[in-house]
Amino acid sequence: ALQSMPGSVDAHNNLGIALAAKDQSDEAIAEFREALRLGPDSSKTHRNLGDALASQGMREEAIEHLRRAAQLDPGDGSAHYNLGSVLLEAGMFKDATDRFRTALQLMPDSADAYNNLGIALASQGELDEAIDQFQQALRLQPAFVDAQRNLAKLRSLKPTREAPLAGRS
Repeated sequence: ALQSMPGSVDAHNNLGIALAAKDQSDEAIAEFREALRLGPDSSKTHRNLGDALASQGMREEAIEHLRRAAQLDPGDGSAHYNLGSVLLEAGMFKDATDRFRTALQLMPDSADAYNNLGIALASQGELDEAIDQFQQALRLQPAFVDAQRNLAKLRSLKPTREAPLAGRS
């Protein structure tokens, strides 16, 4: 594909995706960078580069690219979710909370986003609201082990709160 379209943003982006899927992160990052050189306003390429950088532990640069992706395409719930996840890993809980809330406005059926929002809230001491988020994740995905564990952990910290584990509304 690249021989017939050497200047194609999509070709470099797609090759980067394929390389990332094969755990060839350095090569994937190089392809995403080339795609951005050719098309600096490609939100999906910024998102893909941000994800690849995050997987390599290059958090600061990952955050920059994921912020740019969300800025270029505010309706991309995955960009907000992925940015929130990297911010959460970086201990930037307030920013992560905001991004997960935006992601959930765009992707209201994302159990992962509810779970991560719960983690971000719990990390800020907002235990009741965190419990609500874990319960919502479990309403969407009752067998979600991480959300079950997170909910159980918070309940053990707040034994006075009575709430169903999942399903009762």
